[in-house]
Amino acid sequence: MAAKNLSQMLNDHVDWLNQVGGEQFTLSDKDLSWLTLSELNMSRSIMIGVNFESSDLSSTNFYKADLTESTFKKGILSKANFREANLTACDFRSASLKGVNFRDSILDGSIFYGADLSEADFQGASLMGVSFQGAKLFGASIAEGWVLTGRYYQINKPGYDDGFVEIYETLRGWYIRTAEFEGDVRQFSMFIRRKYGQSDLEKRYQNLVDAICKDE
Repeated sequence: MAAKNLSQMLNDHVDWLNQVGGEQFTLSDKDLSWLTLSELNMSRSIMIGVNFESSDLSSTNFYKADLTESTFKKGILSKANFREANLTACDFRSASLKGVNFRDSILDGSIFYGADLSEADFQGASLMGVSFQGAKLFGASIAEGWVLTGRYYQINKPGYDDGFVEIYETLRGWYIRTAEFEGDVRQFSMFIRRKYGQSDLEKRYQNLVDAICKDE
């Protein structure tokens, strides 16, 4: 994509955001790899399937942007703002994402293999089917007051109607997420009791504990 065209589109987008004419930034299946796009205002933009591999997007504002199926592999995104953005099925493998704001975003099906997510904020984000395998999570927050130490487990076992159980080690203890639940171990046991009854509590809860111990 020509740099002149991209620059004009970015300027038009800022005018559109400020309601002084311009045009919303909209791209689909374009290659924006190896570019410096830091500290830009890309809020509310639409960029479906865009390739940002190895680009510098540090401190760029993607508030409420639609970035579905885009690639950020090996990119520099420190301090970027993805609050309320649609990041469904995005590729963040080996990306630098220190201090990124993912609050209330949609990250379903995204991949963070080998990414640095230190001090990232995932509070309120949808993380269905997200892979954090090999990612650095120390200091990231999964919910209000729950700061991660780095260890993360994803369990897909028969017997869980939710389909998956995610377990995060935090400075306050274990934090558990399923399709229908978020909270600590004590809250999880109460949730299981209400949903399945006392007779089934011990078996299901023990399976979860056994799974954690096995992974350790």
